[in-house]
Formats: sequence, C-alpha cells, structure tokens
Amino acid sequence: MPVDTKRVRGPEESQSPLLFVGGDVGARPRPLQPRADGRSAAEPRPVFARAGLVSQADGSVYAEYGRSKVLCAVYGPRESDRKEERRLSGATLGCEFRFAPFSCSKRAAWIQGNLEKEYSSIMEQSLQPAICLHKYPRSQIEVYVMVLENDGSTLAAALTCASIALAEAGIEMFDVVVGCSLRQCGDVSLLDPTAAEDYNASSSQEVQSAKTPENPEEKIETGLAQFLDWCTQSGLVLSSKVYVSKEGTVADYGLVAKDEIEEGELLFSVPRSAVLSQHTTAISNLLKKEEAALESPSGWVPLLLSMMFEITSSESPWKSYFSLWPDFSSLHHPMFWSEEERNRLLLGTGVALAVEKDLLNIEEEYNSIVLPFMMSHPDTFDPKKHTLDLYKKLVAFIMAYSFQEPHEDDEDDDDEAPKPPMMVPMADILNHVANHNAHLEFAPHLQECLKMQSIRKISKGEEIFNTYGQLANWQLLHMYGFTEPYPSNTHEAMDIRMQMMYDAALQAVRTEEERKLLMEKWEFLTELEIVGEEGDFVIGQAGVLTEEELYSTLKVLSMSLEEFEEYKANDGWEEDEEEDLSTLDNAVIPKLKPAWKQLLRNTVTMRLKSYSSGLKEEEATLANEETYRQLSKRERDSLQVRYAQKMILHRLLQLTE
Repeated sequence: MPVDTKRVRGPEESQSPLLFVGGDVGARPRPLQPRADGRSAAEPRPVFARAGLVSQADGSVYAEYGRSKVLCAVYGPRESDRKEERRLSGATLGCEFRFAPFSCSKRAAWIQGNLEKEYSSIMEQSLQPAICLHKYPRSQIEVYVMVLENDGSTLAAALTCASIALAEAGIEMFDVVVGCSLRQCGDVSLLDPTAAEDYNASSSQEVQSAKTPENPEEKIETGLAQFLDWCTQSGLVLSSKVYVSKEGTVADYGLVAKDEIEEGELLFSVPRSAVLSQHTTAISNLLKKEEAALESPSGWVPLLLSMMFEITSSESPWKSYFSLWPDFSSLHHPMFWSEEERNRLLLGTGVALAVEKDLLNIEEEYNSIVLPFMMSHPDTFDPKKHTLDLYKKLVAFIMAYSFQEPHEDDEDDDDEAPKPPMMVPMADILNHVANHNAHLEFAPHLQECLKMQSIRKISKGEEIFNTYGQLANWQLLHMYGFTEPYPSNTHEAMDIRMQMMYDAALQAVRTEEERKLLMEKWEFLTELEIVGEEGDFVIGQAGVLTEEELYSTLKVLSMSLEEFEEYKANDGWEEDEEEDLSTLDNAVIPKLKPAWKQLLRNTVTMRLKSYSSGLKEEEATLANEETYRQLSKRERDSLQVRYAQKMILHRLLQLTE
C-alpha cells in the first residue's frame, strides 16, 4: 500500500501533561461542562511534535496542537552577516513569527503585520535568557516560525517548537522554554484555548454579562467570532477590561466594561492599515487615477466604490469585518421605510423631507457618476452586482458608521476641504449617547494608529459610548436610525423654516401697503443673507441656537416704515441700541418687545399645525407603558422625535405669553 511521505503522521492518542503534575488538584482551574471540542476547562489539546523535517535548517520541528499546526526552523550559530552585529560578548538572536497566507480565516498578507511583529518580539524576549549566547561570540542565531493552520494558542506552540528546534540544532541552553496559553472568561480559566476561545468566550462557556452578574451563558455568533479573529490578525489591540456583546447594550452590538475603567485609559487601538478608506482599498490606485471624475457634492463616492468592491470580493481583507452586518439588514434609517410610513409617522418633523432629498441625490449620484465609472471599468465592477440598491445601503452604512478625521491644526481648517470619510473597525461598534464616556483620538500619521480612550470613570458592566456629535433626535433618526428617549438627549433641538415666519407675518397684514412693506423687509433681509429660502431657525432646549438670524428677523419685520427706512439707510447698522437682547435664551425671550413676541408666537403656532397629532396625544402614549411597548421600533423612534420637538415649541408658547 503506498504511503504519503509528505504527511507527518501524528499519534492517534496522547496523554495530558496534567497527569504528571503534582500538588493540590483543587488549585487547578475550575472545570466546567465540556467545551466545544469536548475538553474540560483545565484540559489541553493533544500535542504531536516531530523534529528534523527541514533538511536545510540546523534544527527544525513540526508540531500540532489540536488543529493548530506550526513549523519552526533554526539556523546557526553562524557568522553574522553585518559587522556591526558581531558582538564579542555573545551571539545575537533574531526571531521571526509569520502566519501562512492560508492559515487564518482571513487571508494573511505576505508583509509582516503588527501582530506578527509583536509575537516575534515576545519570542525573542522569551528565548534570549534561556540560550547560552555568551558561548557563541561574533555569531547569529535565527529562529523562524511559520503557522500553517491557526486554531488558537499559536504563540505558545511557537515558543515550545523553538526550544525543541534550538536543542536539535545543538545550541547550548540554560533551560527549555515551554509555552502555554490561558484564557480567562469571568472566573473560569480555559487552558490551551482554541481560536474562538482565544478572542472571546466560546459557545459552551460562561461569559460575564453586563446585565446580570451571575455570568449566564452567551453564545458567540459566527459573524462576531470571525470579526474578533480578524481584529487580532489585523493588529487591533483590545483592552482586557472590555468585551463586545449584544447583552447590556442599547442597540445591537456594543462595547461593555468587564472591570472598572479609570479616566484616560486606552480601550482599544486600531492600526491605520485596518481602516477601510479610498487609500487602503485594493482599488486605491484606480480611484486615485480617476479622482477628477469621481468628484461629487457629498465627497463620498470614492469610499462608496471602495466598499462596493470590497464587500463583493471574496478575497477582500475586510470580509470578516463586513460579517457583522449581513446584508445590512440591521440598518433602521427612514430611507428604508415606505413613503406611507414616513409621511404618517414623521410628518412635520423635517425627517421625511430630508430623506426625500437624500434619495433623489443618491440616485442622481449613482446614475451620473458611479454607473459611468463602473461601465468604463468592467473588469472591476459589474452593474448587475453593484446595484443602486446596494449603493443606497452603503450610503446609509457610511452615514451611520463612518468617521471623518479632523485636520491636524483645527484653527486653520475653516477654508480647507474636509477629509474623506473612512470606516474604523471596532470604533463603529460603539453606540451613542449625548453623555458619552469615550472618545476616538486621531493620532498623527507617524503613530499609525487611532485610539479610543475613556474620558471619565466607567463602572463594571457599564456600556461604553462614543458620541456622534451634538445631534437632536430627528438628526439621529435621519442619519443613524435611532433616537434617545426624552429627555436624555441634552442636544435636543428643532427647526422652524425661515419662510414660515414670513408667512406668519403675512397673515397679520391688513392693507396692500403693509404687504408691500413686508415684502421689502424680507427682500432686504435676504440681501443681507440673514434669511434664505432653504434656511431654518434652530431652537434648542435652552433657547434659540440661531440667535443672530432670529433676532434680526424679528427686529426688522416688526419695524414701522420710518424705522425701516432709517435702518435700511444705515445698511442694517444702528449706532445706539437701548438693550442688547441678541442672546435669545429662555430667560431673555419673555423680555422681548410685545410685537416681537407676538410674531414669534404666531410662527410657533403655525409650526405646531404641521404635525398630524397634538402634544397631549403623545404624552398619553408615553405615559402608558403597555401601549408604548406595543409600538414598533419605527413608531417609538418617530414618537420620541415628535414629542421632543413639540415640547420645545410649547415652551416657546409659554415664554411668549
């Protein structure tokens, strides 16, 4: 019978090293129910090792730790190639740890990554004290490790293999270095963890939950396991004090504190090589070449094309990153609602109009810029696969999850174009609240990483939140597909169309002369660029946010003919004013002139009529927990938007009585 000489046959059975360990058995990690591969928590995988397989090396070892397969080769001691590295005091040690391109769930690159560099450094630091380097002056010893299959604990396997290979090479050592991996899951220690256990808790082990301290079982979803594996391979470093979970978070995935975190602690760092942008995608050269043809008002087209290519490519380095959002079914943006739902639930909020504009702009951008570009590059893009529907989903995805890096000098960036958006893995998992506890730091390019840091103390079990900016609920729903329950959003605000104030003033006009004067006043304000056809007055919880615009409009529209003629002659300047009320907060509004308050009140009353329901109806629904719970997510989010806006408007009515 022919024998496959290329395959190294391992033993069918092996004995656990724990059989030869003395001492108190109770001191070992507490065993649980069998793990996914049938082992107890304190049981390592079967190990097979064989030396002398690389004929050109001075020493070599092939080893299998369960499904993890590692090959190590040692060369030396031999004369150093560089004179500056020849030390009379002893040999120099060099270690190189590599993952074979086919060894991981994500195809590894030939260029050594950050994780591989880190493992190489750890190997060198671990082996150096064990080797009698002083006996080999002016020479070098090189240790090379190649992981052929990665199923966890590869660094531990590499250290053990390296020691055996050094011994086979005849290199004198003080002792043999043996590697071992231990994964802590709550109060349970997992010996020799697999890849799934290495990067998070396995599907059959206890996991610390943010909601309950009893450590209930929580299954890792396949997409999350792939993503965490990809993060580790990409050099993303996650603090041991945090973990990714769906339990204890406000929406979908989130980051939860496993232990107490102090202010200023590093939560995770993301290498720029893991960031997906128009500069890191595989088609970056093509996008750079066609840069002029891809210019658009949004500035998102290059990133959208990058994502369309990467998400449909089986060889994409970001394939595991996208596995967290299968088919983007978790996107809750109103652009994916029916037109009937938007008009029924969001009438008067401004969201429906914003979505209508978005959809028109997306279709225009796709047909006029993206589609011609794809047609001119048929080897890279296929309109049948890279459709308008996919483009809409990616627009929503970028709107909700992308980051925009600020200019290095914030003081001088007013005239500079904003930097293009980019996708930052792990950072985009963090949910938003106005009172956030973490912030993404954009380190200078030389540091080659982005850092998420805590900005205040975070308690154990508390979710870690980033901020998407000072956004009202209607903006959160429009751009991100969620809202904050009233009154937790401290940035709550709403818009009143500037044109609505003109319409309110027009209703009070009695004669043709008054109508002409009103039109003249409005044209004057338009010329001064104080008002505009598409402009809005923005009202927040504490007062008016567009103070200058509203103050000037109220002032001019309330003037008599003589006052207006004088004001117009001075081009809108007045030398002496009795009192400066341009800061229109809630304390100042009641002090406005009666005519000003009446005009503002009429405008607010008109704005309230744009909704299909009243404030009392919204209050009744919110007060009835059973009724509120029966609402769909879309209905709850819409209710929160409407209620918050109406509360601001009714407060204005009280202030202008």
